[in-house]
Amino acid sequence: MTDNKKIMVLTSTFPKNDKDEVPSFVKDQIVNLSKEYKFLDFTVVAPETNFGTSDKIEASDHFNEVRYHYFWPRRFEILIGKGIIPTIKKNKFAFLLVPFYFLSQLFVSYRVAKKIKPDIFYAHWFTPQGITAYLLSIFTGKPFVFTTHAQDVIILRKIPIIGKLIAKKAISKSSAWTCDSKSTELRLIKTIGETNFDASKSLSIPMAVDSETYDSYTDLQYKEYENLNDNFNILFLGRFAEIKGVDHLLKLFQLINTKYPNVNLILGGDGNLLNEYKNQIKKLNINEENITFTGYVDKRLKTYLFEKADVFILPSILSSTGHKEGLPVVLLESLYFGKLIMASKYCNAEEVIEDKKSGFLFDPLNTKDSFNIFEEIYLSDDEVLKEVKRQSLETGKKYSSDYLNKVYYEHLFKDFI
Repeated sequence: MTDNKKIMVLTSTFPKNDKDEVPSFVKDQIVNLSKEYKFLDFTVVAPETNFGTSDKIEASDHFNEVRYHYFWPRRFEILIGKGIIPTIKKNKFAFLLVPFYFLSQLFVSYRVAKKIKPDIFYAHWFTPQGITAYLLSIFTGKPFVFTTHAQDVIILRKIPIIGKLIAKKAISKSSAWTCDSKSTELRLIKTIGETNFDASKSLSIPMAVDSETYDSYTDLQYKEYENLNDNFNILFLGRFAEIKGVDHLLKLFQLINTKYPNVNLILGGDGNLLNEYKNQIKKLNINEENITFTGYVDKRLKTYLFEKADVFILPSILSSTGHKEGLPVVLLESLYFGKLIMASKYCNAEEVIEDKKSGFLFDPLNTKDSFNIFEEIYLSDDEVLKEVKRQSLETGKKYSSDYLNKVYYEHLFKDFI
């Protein structure tokens, strides 16, 4: 029998429950690994997402959890939840919270490590979790691994002189890492330099689709969305943030709504730009009866919306600060559900979609061309679309948690615990 191995996970992205709007991809990964490899004992250290208790180990079925505060008064704890970079961009004051956040994370994590004596540290996001894991590795003599998402390593390049030095040193001492896309891996190489990059430690692999949970839902019914049953439905799922490109999607839908009034647009999600989008809909004279706002979407509702969607669209853009998404999990989910997909070229979709074979790539900044691509889908022969959906479904299977659990375990943990 394999002895139990303790893995301490450091992350800023970990929902407290199913109603918490913090993205769940880290939690999904931990839960699915725990189910398959029962000898892995996970303890997650993450910041509080509300004003509850903290700095105390709490147990759940698949992991132990420690929450901590990092600033007082608590109402100023605004740094995490929706992403550190987007938060700082929206509120410059948030940058002043970073040192407090880092030091609190390090202090609490060290206390927890002394108590549970983990076999390995696993950081989600290199900045600052990977740096914290590196320091904990020095203090305890235990190895650390990390997963880097989107542009989190690049943040260190903005710190004069020592930023790159910290990245090089910490990454060189890590045992292994994964990047959520090939584009993210290239950014990491650019940050530390090719001579400092050990390809044997790196694996470009996206976060998995929580296939077990999605497959458990059957015969879902939502009376408030019955109007979707008899129309052609376009689905968007994501935060209402600049980088998601919803404003460009609305410009596209104006053209669609004018020519094809039976087409619905489902906007699944919430965020700070909600009112801006509602005002934009009025200015564009889009028929509001053809647009459905769902608010926060949990996995059960997401499953239902995917079932009702004829086309899933991901209109991500480069942000005004040059920020680009890694490889959104929702894109992989849409593949897993075998959807017809329009995916932006600004979210590394080309890494998983072959244009016009398993989906359709487009530039959301070019509204006219985007409309032509949509119309091509809308007017295509059913047999042609059936083949695209088949290839979408086959591609999606490669990113299910059932398939990727083994990949994560063997690359990040097997040889180091």
